[in-house]
Amino acid sequence: MFKAIPVERKSRVIHDFPYSVESRRCPHAGIVNITKSGHCVFDCAYCYAKSYPWSANGHFIEVYENTPELLDNELRTIRTCPPLYFCAVTDPFQPFDLVWKTSLDAMRIAANHGVFFTIVTKSDLALKVLETRWADYERFRVSFTCEALNRNKLSAISNAPDVFRRLRAIERLVSAGVNVSVRVDPIISGLTDDYGELDELFQTLSSMDVCHVTTSTGSFNSRAFRKLLARIEEGGYAESAALVRSRYVFNGKKYTLNLKDRLALYTYLASLCDHYDMGLSLCQEPLNLIPGDATRCRTLGELAIRDRSGRFIPVCGSDCLNACPNAEYPPCKNENLRTEYPFKWRTLR
Repeated sequence: MFKAIPVERKSRVIHDFPYSVESRRCPHAGIVNITKSGHCVFDCAYCYAKSYPWSANGHFIEVYENTPELLDNELRTIRTCPPLYFCAVTDPFQPFDLVWKTSLDAMRIAANHGVFFTIVTKSDLALKVLETRWADYERFRVSFTCEALNRNKLSAISNAPDVFRRLRAIERLVSAGVNVSVRVDPIISGLTDDYGELDELFQTLSSMDVCHVTTSTGSFNSRAFRKLLARIEEGGYAESAALVRSRYVFNGKKYTLNLKDRLALYTYLASLCDHYDMGLSLCQEPLNLIPGDATRCRTLGELAIRDRSGRFIPVCGSDCLNACPNAEYPPCKNENLRTEYPFKWRTLR
């Protein structure tokens, strides 16, 4: 039995993705984590956070209860704010009151300040946003993860809510006017890459008026890859585990899908999106693997600067490295953001 317990966060809340400029795939973001790294009851076998020694494998979910207060203080201090990202290492809508209420309080703070934010979740508790006063706020998006339609395969690798509960939640959010994109991410080649099942999933999403899909084929350190294979085998898919083992290659740091199979899968997904009139972006992939009209990354929102009233006003996308609208005179008036990956805190002030 899992239990959520409150803890006090003493470090800064807002931080960028930790990738240097040389290996950068992501735009700038202001990551806001509600719980400690890996403290997630969904325990997805492919989770990169769960694969590190400092992540929890016990039955306590430690929740940074003072996140809303800290976030409010930080937003009052900075002049430049990248789009916020709830959350990078755990789900903000885990089935504990302490988790989802703290998340909603922090999101309310973001809305009060006028900044953009994205909610990344696998939980139908995301419907709680419809009960808030900021449900019609136009500067937030829900990025809902649906890795596959096959519930038996999903249950082998994740304890997240049933995929059909997620789809019903997506449909309700879209119907309510919420900006929703979907992460078919990661697709595990050898397990969840059945073309017929993917076609059915993309057709279902299109019928719900989902306009954009983000996908990947995963990237796993040795510990995560061993855990993934074990969970697939224990879930009754030994043949699939063998296929996964044969298709993913080790590059000295991570296991990734071999280039031939990766390109073939992405080309097929691009054709699905073209057929169903949806946009497609690939997570953490180089440009030479992106087919057709797909993009390397769909921006998380817009970078904003504080105006005289104290609220934040959007000025441009947050991919300062690759897509600054005016490199010589950036609209954010913050030239350091073009070269600092990750950004330094003083740069935002």
